[in-house]
Amino acid sequence: VKMSDGQLVSTEAALLELIKKTGYDIIQEYGQRKYGGPPPGWRGPPPPPGCKVFVGSIPRDIYEDKLVPLFERVGRIYEFRLMMEYNGENRGYGFVKYTTRKAATRAIIFLDNYEIYPGKFITVEKSLDICHLFISSIPEEMKKEEIQEEIMNVTDGVLEVIVYPNVIDRSKNRGYAYVEYESHRAAAQAHRVLARGTFQLWGQTIKVDWAELHSMNGSSGQSVSNEAALLELIKNTGYNLILGHRQRIYGGPPPGWRGPPPPRGCEVFVGRIPRDIYEDKLVPLFERVGRIYELRLMTEYNSEHRGFGFVRYTTRKAATRAIIFLDNFEICLGKFIAVCTSMDRCRLFIGSIPEEMKKEEIHEEIMKVTDGVVAVVVYPSVIDRSKNRRYAYVDYESHRAAAQAHRKLVREYKKNMS
Repeated sequence: VKMSDGQLVSTEAALLELIKKTGYDIIQEYGQRKYGGPPPGWRGPPPPPGCKVFVGSIPRDIYEDKLVPLFERVGRIYEFRLMMEYNGENRGYGFVKYTTRKAATRAIIFLDNYEIYPGKFITVEKSLDICHLFISSIPEEMKKEEIQEEIMNVTDGVLEVIVYPNVIDRSKNRGYAYVEYESHRAAAQAHRVLARGTFQLWGQTIKVDWAELHSMNGSSGQSVSNEAALLELIKNTGYNLILGHRQRIYGGPPPGWRGPPPPRGCEVFVGRIPRDIYEDKLVPLFERVGRIYELRLMTEYNSEHRGFGFVRYTTRKAATRAIIFLDNFEICLGKFIAVCTSMDRCRLFIGSIPEEMKKEEIHEEIMKVTDGVVAVVVYPSVIDRSKNRRYAYVDYESHRAAAQAHRKLVREYKKNMS
């Protein structure tokens, strides 16, 4: 086990002692360190859904040699995954998968808000296994069987492919599918294969994102907005609902949308959303003032929402009406939501650009590695106007496109620095 300088408390000796004592393996994977999975002598399939918990607020100097003995107090660990930074420090959270659901429940009861050392309390809550991918840009004429066969040809561990018929012509699909895999690992491997930006199926480049079919299994505190209500909403509107990175996205674009996304000024911020209110209540409310292009609800790691979100309309007029008529709206007894103008963060700053590069070259290079580029702003050097100032501003068509580009560029930077 190779340890870095950032791992101050959990030394190599301590981890080697843990491995020797328990017989488990510890391996370093992309962005995480895995203990077990399976444990020594394990026979049969992995534990069923419901056996995993999310652990948050982990002090950055606490590692497996302290965490494993603590979590083993309530039951046998199948696998412990600690999310890691590139410098070797932990990222403050991880996942513990037990061999039984009972042990996972006991961990939540006894270890949530546990004082791991003076003044430092960890959080423990139920984790949802993200085993679905959302695949779009599928030809509408493809049948479910054809889609499933093609996906199974290029990825392993496929359990099911879910395809919805087009609202207008039921002989066609909606241009997207949900693919369920046998485990998060299988889904992650498939995601790496398919989400390269250049992967083609059926003669065209497909788009892939994480999707947990609505993440509704009754275990996340979503007592009011249940799966049946959301399925009914999707059925009635024809919109899709996917779980992205720390957010749930309804629409974007809506069914039948042609052309570019709406211009700036069409989005509003929605705050003070009660934790038991979800899309099935929010969408009908916000549709009163205009057509919704996209509704994004910000979520916690356990898929409960964080009390705020963003509604993007197809017109600026609708966004203005939402602020006028829905700000301070009493959404349920004694609960008032806030609605105000949203500042679309659609611009990235990129530095360390070779000063001899021309604007056209920078623009072309950025468009090769990120999608949704609208414009690249480059300023000439004050001393030599034939050169640039070694930085550029890149405008994207939406905040989502800018966020995806940001994640991709930061990931590439860290990879090159490691």
